[in-house]
Amino acid sequence: MKRLLSFLTVLLLLMPTAVDASSTKVNNIGITCQIDQNGTATFVEKWDMDVSEGTEGYKIFNGMNDQPLTLIGVTDDRGVTYKNIGTWDSDVSRESKINKCGLIKDGGHYELCFGLGDYGTRSYTMVYQIEHFVNQYKDQQGINYAFISDMSLDVADVTIHVTGMTPYSKENAKIWAFGYSGSVNFDNGGVTLKTDSLGSNKMQLLMGLESNSYTSPNKRHASEKFEDVVKDAKEGSSYSSGMSKAAMIMIFIFIIFVIVMLIFIIAAVIVFSDSGVVFENGRIIKGKEVTPFREIPCNKDIFLFYYLAKKLGIISGDESRENLVSGFILKWVRDGIITIREKENGAIVKKKNYDMYLDVDAKFENKQETALYKMFILASKEGVLQTKAFQKWCSKHYKKIDDWFTKVDNVTEDSMNKNGYAKTKTIYKRFLFWNIPRDRTVWTDKAYDQCLYVWGFNNFLEDEDNMKEKTAIEVKLWDEYLIFAAVLGIADRVEKQLKVAIPRYEETSTYNSFPIYYYTHTFAHNSMSAASSAASAGQGGSSSFSGGGGGFSGGGGGGVR
Repeated sequence: MKRLLSFLTVLLLLMPTAVDASSTKVNNIGITCQIDQNGTATFVEKWDMDVSEGTEGYKIFNGMNDQPLTLIGVTDDRGVTYKNIGTWDSDVSRESKINKCGLIKDGGHYELCFGLGDYGTRSYTMVYQIEHFVNQYKDQQGINYAFISDMSLDVADVTIHVTGMTPYSKENAKIWAFGYSGSVNFDNGGVTLKTDSLGSNKMQLLMGLESNSYTSPNKRHASEKFEDVVKDAKEGSSYSSGMSKAAMIMIFIFIIFVIVMLIFIIAAVIVFSDSGVVFENGRIIKGKEVTPFREIPCNKDIFLFYYLAKKLGIISGDESRENLVSGFILKWVRDGIITIREKENGAIVKKKNYDMYLDVDAKFENKQETALYKMFILASKEGVLQTKAFQKWCSKHYKKIDDWFTKVDNVTEDSMNKNGYAKTKTIYKRFLFWNIPRDRTVWTDKAYDQCLYVWGFNNFLEDEDNMKEKTAIEVKLWDEYLIFAAVLGIADRVEKQLKVAIPRYEETSTYNSFPIYYYTHTFAHNSMSAASSAASAGQGGSSSFSGGGGGFSGGGGGGVR
């Protein structure tokens, strides 16, 4: 180990270090970008610098076709307002440039220039406008702009804040950032990009806007789909690989650590890993061998039933979420809280669709059920909920969906502890030479009995050889059974059995108006899938060091010369 540490120390000492060849540098850049209703952006860009050479500062804008740039003015740290001379000439003397600013224009290429004046620690603030800053795509509006790129000087800290005529949030926009190691987030009604080590890299923002509310967008990309622009930008980025530059560095460090500690980690995993449900006295349940049980378990508590079925492995993954939502829709239909009505769309080809009519004044005793129903209400329009409307709502509010399911689990676990289904027990496991104590949740005999009932109820519903027993159960009770069958994800199979066992079931059931099990399953599946997909799409967080694709405007360099 000592030899290894010595080797690593020598290696670090021998590694080359970057040497700053010039004392001229940019310590900080701050940019604010305010977009008006027309889609015109007004920029206030401040450079804090140490200047020891050159006659002029400059910032390059490339790809600005159909996006005219207007220089409003330049001021410095001494309160001097520079004279805007219009067309700039870089070849004139240093003295001729002092306290002056201007533009060099060549087609879609602009250079914003200003005289540096005295050397030393200086600040320069540029104010300029870009028309048609917002792009019009085939399916929506958006922004694809490199605020900084390929600077001739290394840049340390950069903060960029973008605001619009209405506040930006994850509810009405999606954001990605490329070219730097840092962050991009919704912040105070806008979007903030940050890095503390830009170097000579770029800072590019790709932003999708939910509404087409800007009246004069750039139509150069009107034939492109925004999703294709996003796909192109993500190519080769950490959004597609799932890894940022910082993450790669951490993984490299972690690999070195693992090499040294591998044996200890493996041993610890073997000793401390636990899986599945642990019952008191080491009891186990062989699910498919459990005797069928025809009574609804858990005192008909849907949440407890769902939680136990999930822990027992009867249901799992995203499907378990879909099943729970589907079960509650059936419950609300049975209770008359919601009504589902068929409608036809299409002038030539008629297509059947269904709308959900909600009782906006419905009350529930359970807080989690209330929270779920409130989501339906919020997604509806005057109490009428369309499938696509709820999918869209779930996509925008995926975190609320995820938080709700987490809350369901947490509340159920707390309830189990309070009601004697589970308790914390200290157990000892041997690790090398030590007996190490640890706390573990153990399920009691009371929980064991309920788990037997859950497995038994599942087996009863799935068993196709007990038709006579199922025939003896009244239709009203079967409507309730099917709620729990939906939670198990088998309502459609049970319904097929009922059509054989009770031919008149469809006529007398609450669910007799249309194929409700197909509808509820499809509704829940599409909505939860929309929430899951949105969880990885454009909600901010880390930027990508690579990627960004083409098609963006701005960028092109800058510095002093």
